[in-house]
Amino acid sequence: MVKFLFMKFFLGLLLLPVSLWAQPQFEVQEFSAKVVALQPGFNFAYSRIMLQTGNEKGLYLFHPINGELFVQKAKPGAVVEVKAKVYPRSRELMKSLSKENQELSWYLSRDEILEIKFDDNWVKLKKPEGNSETNERSSEIFLEKEIRQEYFLNGQKLGLVFDRGAVAYVNTINPITNFMDSVAVGDKTSFVGLLQKKLPGYVYPIAGVKQTYFYVPLRKESGRWQALLFKQNHVCIGAKFKTNSGKEIRLSFPSDHAIRVREFLKPEKDLRIYFGRSYNIGKMDLPELHAIIQEKDTLYIKEFGFYGGADGNHEHEEVEIEGKITRINKSEKGNVMNIIVDTKYYVEIDAMMAQQLGYLFKKGKSVIIAGKERIKKVGEIYNKNYQIITPEKISIDGKTFSAYTP
Repeated sequence: MVKFLFMKFFLGLLLLPVSLWAQPQFEVQEFSAKVVALQPGFNFAYSRIMLQTGNEKGLYLFHPINGELFVQKAKPGAVVEVKAKVYPRSRELMKSLSKENQELSWYLSRDEILEIKFDDNWVKLKKPEGNSETNERSSEIFLEKEIRQEYFLNGQKLGLVFDRGAVAYVNTINPITNFMDSVAVGDKTSFVGLLQKKLPGYVYPIAGVKQTYFYVPLRKESGRWQALLFKQNHVCIGAKFKTNSGKEIRLSFPSDHAIRVREFLKPEKDLRIYFGRSYNIGKMDLPELHAIIQEKDTLYIKEFGFYGGADGNHEHEEVEIEGKITRINKSEKGNVMNIIVDTKYYVEIDAMMAQQLGYLFKKGKSVIIAGKERIKKVGEIYNKNYQIITPEKISIDGKTFSAYTP
């Protein structure tokens, strides 16, 4: 039923006038309203308030450092006066949705409380200074953690409570991708927890919260390691495993973790692996490997979000090389993907350059290439000792071609 409502919701959005999606303009309004409820926001701290004026209810935002103030002064049933930044177009969009879809569309609410009146005094809401509100870009790996409690909002599970005050949460408009629905109190779950900063004034909907993490569930399998995986440019960006059921699993990790992964893995020894979702987009767009347990040792890969980019960003230096083409590598469709020059330079060829120059590339031909050479990171493994070059100009047969720069 929830999935059906979600599909109706997005179909409804697609049918709305394009003008409603334009850059919204706001106006400041002052009004009295009854407090219906406080709600948690993206970091699980209270940062939304449901207000009722007449027969209409509306959701308003505030920064969570004001949480203590709202919990103390804006209790359900109280009548308050507020000054708010209101976006009429967003409101128009909300009103155009069905009641069921309005329940799923909290994210469309952009109206923000600026000031609120308590005890005949207007209080201007605080905002954090500088970068203090920025989440710490770090993550932790949690393996086999027992769920002690669950948190629900409007019938949707949004939080899992563990020991020592740790809470993992999601806050998604999409109930289909809320993977918390597959676990319950007493179960053990493994996940990447993206750490959320906690500032003075934060209040959470349950007691005893010491730290919150955005919840990214992990799957697990048991089996054995088979081989390292290398990209087309010969850089190691993952490993292949065979499960106890005979299934092959290919997983990625950041390229600069290759040495530590290789040194950790023991051939012909049983292990457990913990990894992220499958997207099935491309051959080398692999699920992310986050933990390996083998014998009594555990290896963690805490980096998150390298899916589709395990090779990562690299520093480069300007180079110019001259030599002969010793190898041409093509795709299954016959398009040139790269050339090898003097058996030591790996030259990446993008689709535009392949279309321009593909017919000129011949084994033994001389080329002059100006571009950027990739600087190898500590921890990387190359299965061939090539110098990897991204060309900016290629001269061949007396003609010079420049790479397309958008």
